[in-house]
Amino acid sequence: MSDAALIPARLTPTPVRTIAAKDIRDALRDRFILIVTAFLGLAALVALVTGAIALRSDVATYEAAKATLLALGKSADAIKAPEFYPLRLLRGAIEQIEIIGAAIAILIGYRSAASERGRQTLALMLTRPMRRWQFVAGKALAGIGLLAGGLALVLGGLTLVLHFMSGIGLGADDLLRIAVV
Repeated sequence: MSDAALIPARLTPTPVRTIAAKDIRDALRDRFILIVTAFLGLAALVALVTGAIALRSDVATYEAAKATLLALGKSADAIKAPEFYPLRLLRGAIEQIEIIGAAIAILIGYRSAASERGRQTLALMLTRPMRRWQFVAGKALAGIGLLAGGLALVLGGLTLVLHFMSGIGLGADDLLRIAVV
């Protein structure tokens, strides 16, 4: 029995997987994607901290109004307590991720095409026994994988920061809402 018969069909290398894996290795070796993802994380963190400061300001205003009412001998029930929605805090950060994430996707595609052209490997790749759609699909799969991985890292980091800053984490329904966006 040959070695190929022992490898499951879903694990055998295909041109699409091979090209995607090569592109991902090249992008991670270049460190550009890591630097841009770190920048995205920093921008999202600043947006999250800004939202947290605004929330603390709302809470301080509520506490001051409540103390004033109690000092006047009135009931504190007249003022509605501010509600804490973790997704409201993440709104600015998610907007940052959407905008900068789109720019990162464009840069990933451009750098991939520029590197193929600079090394003149595109003509060589197209002489191989594969279809052109496989080449394009491999490039697209790599770009989507890099972008999804970077965004998942940033969102995971923001979720941890939110949990430690506020003591309230995101529930499964909140994470599903973010994934839809």
